[in-house]
Amino acid sequence: MKISPRSCLTTLFLTVMLSATTPLQAGTSQATETDRLLQGEQIYRHGILPSGKPLLGVVTKDTDFAGSAFSCISCHMRSGLGSVEGGVVTTSTTGRSLYQPRSFSPPPMSGMGGAKSGNPPAPPPPRPAYTDATLAKVLLNGVDPAGRVLSDAMPRYYLSEQDTATLIAYLKSLSAEISPGISNKTLHLATVITEEVPTERVTAMIGPLQSYITEWNRLANLFETRKNSSTARLYARNNKNAQYKRIALARWVLKGKPSTWRSQLEEYYRSQPVFALVGGITTGDWSVMHAFSETNRIPSLFPHTDLPVLNDSDWYTLYLSKGLYQEGAAAAKFVSARLPEEDAREIVQVVRDSPRGRALAQGFDAARQESGQRQGVTVLLKGDEAVAENRDVQQLVAKRPAVIVVWDGAEALNGLGALLKSGSRPELLLLSASYLGKEVRAVPDEFRDIAHITFPYRLPADEEAHDRLNHSPGMDKLQTAELRQTAKKSIALVSVLNQALFAMKDDVFRDYFLDNIAMIKDLDVPLYERISFGPGQRYASKGCYIVTLTRGASPQLVKKSDWVSH
Repeated sequence: MKISPRSCLTTLFLTVMLSATTPLQAGTSQATETDRLLQGEQIYRHGILPSGKPLLGVVTKDTDFAGSAFSCISCHMRSGLGSVEGGVVTTSTTGRSLYQPRSFSPPPMSGMGGAKSGNPPAPPPPRPAYTDATLAKVLLNGVDPAGRVLSDAMPRYYLSEQDTATLIAYLKSLSAEISPGISNKTLHLATVITEEVPTERVTAMIGPLQSYITEWNRLANLFETRKNSSTARLYARNNKNAQYKRIALARWVLKGKPSTWRSQLEEYYRSQPVFALVGGITTGDWSVMHAFSETNRIPSLFPHTDLPVLNDSDWYTLYLSKGLYQEGAAAAKFVSARLPEEDAREIVQVVRDSPRGRALAQGFDAARQESGQRQGVTVLLKGDEAVAENRDVQQLVAKRPAVIVVWDGAEALNGLGALLKSGSRPELLLLSASYLGKEVRAVPDEFRDIAHITFPYRLPADEEAHDRLNHSPGMDKLQTAELRQTAKKSIALVSVLNQALFAMKDDVFRDYFLDNIAMIKDLDVPLYERISFGPGQRYASKGCYIVTLTRGASPQLVKKSDWVSH
């Protein structure tokens, strides 16, 4: 049986991740081919040669480089299918493309990276098909099969004959097989739901997504039945995939203990492979689902969680933001801007010993450390211990610290009033809107003058004035701000998903799906000031406001900072 290069890569990856104690059989053709492809992958993605030394080369005729600064992935992207940046087209470097003659390439989709200038970039010129020899020539000397000297921005690599052959073998494997989850007529997606999430929140999450899929399938059916019309032919030319593929959305409900979730995910996937996970919702962290996506190389787009996995090197899971960690970091930046460095007064951080409290504290501490600020004093609240009853907190407040940060839920508000009436009021009191939840406006009047709250969304008043989608179908049926917020996160998901699916056309590859998301220009969506991606970025919304509350029974949120980016 012939084993494809992509199958070899997948086999090795799963073997290493799932059974690190099982070595490859040395000397087998599979091991040799797999090792070679992994070496090629190291060159392509990381600029590391099989010897372990950095890849060397030259750009703009006389600028030497070493390592990943000009690795292939920087321009040709992970899928090898190329990129568009600032009106510059970087062509596909997959074997499927290189070893075919190029007569004409249509300009990229509007809305992707190359359309920011307003004019689509010119298509690349024709050329004959590459051979191994001419591909080696372009890698080493920058001359294509037509004898055309490529732009100086294309590196000329210093590669041995063997390393050149290794890289070429890997290029032939790039995007060589359609990704799992694709059939002749259907693109399969799934959304993951953990069973403790209330039904109304699940409905709010999945509603906009299901509406989008219903409309997509309606158009696909329409254009297939009228495929000979001029409109359908134009549509098909611009979006081959959408002409034929319907989208099927499965609900993967995870039950029981988190320790069992991984096996449940694997069983769902065995039963029906999916191209990507979209949305999804949990009240806890996303670590099990994240690991499943990374291991199986399945894109996971915008799950609803305040506790994402913080790992900039992973590839397949894209989050709306860094969640509570991001709020903590924004609070630290605000404190640094308000307090002069010479202020020696203490900064006290009171942290509920919970995943949410620890995530906020982690972001706060990391941002302080990154900016070179001194670390304050942290007090952990165990179990149901109240803020005001903790002896350490009482003693620290008595010393009149400059800042008190309280990472706790609404129950913390009950005891804060008595604690801060002691005459030891700090200059700033920091709280988290996400941790307070629907009680964010319950901060007592007596310390609203010092209470500052991290708020990771557009302010409600601005949202009402700005949001075209506040009155979209179904939004009026959502009775609470929390449910409307959940639905709007899914609207952001739909905006990104739609652009990425259209841009793929008939190149239905998971890595290309994610590459296209990286090239989407900044999006104006509900709830967030803006969302954006770039190559390698995993978090779409990168900011947070610091707000205060007006006094009275119906307080309004007031901005006390710009959109604090992290």
